[in-house]
This record gives sequence, structure tokens and C-alpha cells, in this order.
Amino acid sequence: MYRYNTERNMEDEAFLDNSRAKFDYATRMVISQLIFDGRELITLQQLYLCLNAQTKLEKNGVLYGVWFAKKAFMVRNTDKRGIYAVC
Repeated sequence: MYRYNTERNMEDEAFLDNSRAKFDYATRMVISQLIFDGRELITLQQLYLCLNAQTKLEKNGVLYGVWFAKKAFMVRNTDKRGIYAVC
């Protein structure tokens, strides 16, 4: 599911014109790289800093990317808000 949606979105030029969608896609890539590097916990603040998300629209894109990562079973919620554990 994750690979299919990524390939489909990259081919769609309208997808790349949407600023929120760019942060969504970038967040998925960053989370994948952090998992590959062996991270066990990922914080929302780290993702904001890594992607330089400052506006509400950009932060919303990051949140949507985290939502997608949770649906793809890449990360899951923890007891603390804004901290995600790798599945």
C-alpha cells in the first residue's frame, strides 16, 4: 500500500503543486529513513525541525504524513503526545 501510493502521487503533477502534499510526502520519506537508521522513537518536534515546517499548512502536512505512517504500520502512538514508536 505504501509503495503504491508513493508512486501514484509522484506521477501526479497536481499532487506536487500542493504545499501540504509536499510536506506529507517528505514526512513519509524522513520517517522511513529514521526507521532505517534504527530509531525507536520519533518526535513530532524532530519532524518539524527536520522539514523546517513553520506555518500551519506545513505542520498540517507533517501531521498528515505521520497519520499515513501510522496507517501503514510504520509508527504507532505512545503514551506521550507527539512521540511515536517504531512498529
